[in-house]
Amino acid sequence: MSCAGAPGPAAPARGFFAGAAQVFFLDRWYLGALLLAGLFLASRAAGAAACAGSAAGTATAWALGASAERIADGSLVRDAVLVALALCGVFLEASRPALLYAVLGAVTATVATPAPEALLAPQWARSRPSRPDGRGRVPLCMPSLRAGRTRHPYTRARHGGA
Repeated sequence: MSCAGAPGPAAPARGFFAGAAQVFFLDRWYLGALLLAGLFLASRAAGAAACAGSAAGTATAWALGASAERIADGSLVRDAVLVALALCGVFLEASRPALLYAVLGAVTATVATPAPEALLAPQWARSRPSRPDGRGRVPLCMPSLRAGRTRHPYTRARHGGA
């Protein structure tokens, strides 16, 4: 990584291949290079669509200022590769206009990827103000876990007492 969170020069290069690897939940960038080579052997159109989607996703994530780690591990690029493959060859016949449409879809997928991640994160893991004593947030189930028992939160209300 270069300075203060800016992506280093190796992050986009690794992210290009890691995005293809992440389609199959592989965590090594060189496996993504092998997968792209296999796609090119199977179909030049599919290989071109996957490379275009990976390039568009990597460039979009880099332009939006994503962390170098997220770019290099391919987690932001995975959906771009899938969308590009779907739009250029599966849902539309592989052609130059379909490839341009696939690149637009890949950019949109990269921009939209963090939204469901933030929405589906556990409630206690979202960024919220910490407690007044500065010890951070506590999961909502912690009081019952500290007491050594887990019980339904509405037990007192249903039974009318402690």
